[in-house]
Amino acid sequence: MTAPAIPARAAPGHTFALLDGLRGVAAILVVVRHAPNLFGLQPGAVETHLAVDLFFVLSGFVLAHAYAARVRDGLPARAFLRIRVIRLYPLYALGLALTVAVALLSFAVGQGPGFSPSALALSTLCSALMLPTPPAVSTLPAAIFPLNFPSWSIFFELIANMAFFYGLSALSARRLAAFVALAFAGLCAVALQAGDLDVGYTWNEVHAGLIRVMFAFPVGVLLYRRWIARASGAPRRLASGNAGAVACLAALTLVLVVPVPALVKPVYDVLVVAFVFPALVYAAAGITPGPRLAALCLKAGAASYPLYILHAPCVAWVEAVGRRMPGVADRIAAPYAGLAFLVVLLAACLVLVRVYDAPARRRLGRLAIPKPDQTLRADRTLQADRTLQADRTLRADRTLRADIARS
Repeated sequence: MTAPAIPARAAPGHTFALLDGLRGVAAILVVVRHAPNLFGLQPGAVETHLAVDLFFVLSGFVLAHAYAARVRDGLPARAFLRIRVIRLYPLYALGLALTVAVALLSFAVGQGPGFSPSALALSTLCSALMLPTPPAVSTLPAAIFPLNFPSWSIFFELIANMAFFYGLSALSARRLAAFVALAFAGLCAVALQAGDLDVGYTWNEVHAGLIRVMFAFPVGVLLYRRWIARASGAPRRLASGNAGAVACLAALTLVLVVPVPALVKPVYDVLVVAFVFPALVYAAAGITPGPRLAALCLKAGAASYPLYILHAPCVAWVEAVGRRMPGVADRIAAPYAGLAFLVVLLAACLVLVRVYDAPARRRLGRLAIPKPDQTLRADRTLQADRTLQADRTLRADRTLRADIARS
């Protein structure tokens, strides 16, 4: 799945609290999906792989709200990419470190994880650079991100972000809709070929991940344009209070947990991604929950990204400890073990956002953005270089004219 988009409260001008709520609910259900032993579920029992596509839609909506005007006004590409990487990297790095620590623990206790130390080192290097790991040097050759496997969607998230910067944000609504229609055809082909949309994280399906993001992300951009046009420059309230908000959250939960027969999964997945999710996001953008529910939604949104990027290594740690303490593990029955794990992880994520992620992003931002005096010196150096180059060009022109005159 993907890294959930920037929490909507970070976007200027309006607080999309319910979008944060949708993101938080989806992230929680993804944790449940990826810890079936703790919750007593059969692997793949729920449809939460579709949360990937919801996150992509949300990302397109929120990034259009936060950055479309800034991109039009000339925000440099390097600055935009720096903002996006700084937003994601501290928790991404922590998730990677936790995964590597589990592998090192396995080596230390003599329970080899099934790959060599050199493969671990090379996979760690690739992942630290937020790049896919080539199969020849991977700890898990089939996976594009073999260590903290949910990272695959962060890679596609960044691709979509740069596509937004370099082209999608500038397309007219008609051309963007045509792009979405073309991507929809690809999405249908992927679902029919694979049997569902739980694809994109392995090398033989990497094209499917690209198709998923290049459909869902532009849909989010289109939804935002539609929303802002209807809003006429002011936040548009379709409803207030909790009734509409609870209905949206309940609908999302139902869509992601309902059992779906394998025969109809391709159709179900495409319908949900192409129609249900856009409708939910558009409706939720205009619903203002009551104060208490809004606060809860904002907290869920704040926890959603750390939940996503940290849950897999945390599950690995719990399972590793369980293997070393079989008696204790046997006494903690599912789903109570899963519920306890989820509560502790949620609390830890909210703490990490405050004490680790936010300070780390501020520090990275200060390191990445030059101080005013440094910027001034750089501008003066650039101006001097341009002046010197102009003088050289002028002297070369005069020499050339003299040569021509002599000839």
